[in-house]
Amino acid sequence: MSINGSLNRCGPQVPIELTKQGFDDGPAKWVSDGPRVDHVQKMGYVNAPDQPFFSRDIGRSFQLGGRTHGFVMPLISPNSDEESFLTAAANENKRIAFWCFGGVVEVSPGIGWTWYQKHIISPNGHDELYGVGVARISLNKDSLSGHLSCARMPGLMFEVSQPLFGSFSALVEGSMVYLWGQKNCDVFLARVRKEYCHQRFQYEFWNGSRYVSKINEAMPVLQDLQQGQIFKSELFGSCLPWVFIGVTKWADSTVMIGAASSIEGPWDIRPLLKAEGITKPDAYQYCMYAHPWAANARQGQLLVSWCDPWPGGVILAKVTFETHPGTYWATVPLDSCSEQTACSVTNGAAEICRSSHVKYTELLNPRRLRLSSTDERAVEGALNMVRHHMGLVIKDEASKVQMGRRRGSSLTGFLAKVFSRGGGEYR
Repeated sequence: MSINGSLNRCGPQVPIELTKQGFDDGPAKWVSDGPRVDHVQKMGYVNAPDQPFFSRDIGRSFQLGGRTHGFVMPLISPNSDEESFLTAAANENKRIAFWCFGGVVEVSPGIGWTWYQKHIISPNGHDELYGVGVARISLNKDSLSGHLSCARMPGLMFEVSQPLFGSFSALVEGSMVYLWGQKNCDVFLARVRKEYCHQRFQYEFWNGSRYVSKINEAMPVLQDLQQGQIFKSELFGSCLPWVFIGVTKWADSTVMIGAASSIEGPWDIRPLLKAEGITKPDAYQYCMYAHPWAANARQGQLLVSWCDPWPGGVILAKVTFETHPGTYWATVPLDSCSEQTACSVTNGAAEICRSSHVKYTELLNPRRLRLSSTDERAVEGALNMVRHHMGLVIKDEASKVQMGRRRGSSLTGFLAKVFSRGGGEYR
């Protein structure tokens, strides 16, 4: 883009530099009623070539140590206390299940973490949830098969009365791990530094406006969901980098898709397609997940999966979206501005973009404005006008501050005269 070359020709100069500008190669279309799907190709069941039958319930894949690890979560085994519990006469025929719906996040090469739900299931089918634990997953680099080892941390990280952070979805962004967890089908968000995943007191929780240390202040970021996955993708362009694939709490076999400009939301969730079984076409389908490593997002493609009821398998489908011809964009940072300046600039930018037929988006963390259009000149023109407007806002604020100082000086001189006439002293 030729944006930078024209910035200094308009308006008063401002002490804020534009950080990014560029061009997106035709991202998939996300319009007012959601994404536009071109076609869906059902690819069939995931097969295990070394095993004639292996139940692949859940169907989440993940990457660790440069390898993509199938559709089965790492095996988490009962510890000695749990083994003793299962051998007690009163617990005969009970089993302990560890379900890793949130997948595995890689925090360093070959090292990851998973947050698992612990359940005790009785012979009559009664399922009692105990909470969420955390386990360290490592890749055995000496093993040609890519064998994974699992080390559970003592105790549980989150109680059953709390949001089950990490067991819904988790991902790494920068130095932080972000974790989503359910409570009564509402989904909450937490974060922790990569090196402290096993330390509960290091976790912070999103309260709707900022991250706090108290878990009881956490507020939902998503509602009415049963399972799902959140991931970063180029699928819908840089304006909507966060994507969700999942299923609602009604488990109605509908694959839902969502997008957001910020990792904290807000989210726009829409129906994507109806999941259908192959050997069980009338059975409900669940555990909807995405496999972004397996499709070309720049070409508007996404691989999704869903599960037959137990002990069924995982079905794959490739979704191809309609794409835009391409988008020019530029961002204007506001994180170093005062709140008053940021609000004034934002309001002015909205009017400028509307009159220029340029899309305007306010992004958070860090706070910034994004201007975008398929027309490069339109983006450049709107950007110059926003730059000019920003300069006027800052100049006006500076003059108000200077005027306040002058008024203060005049008041000081006036009071000094009054006090000197009375034989006193003003300080």
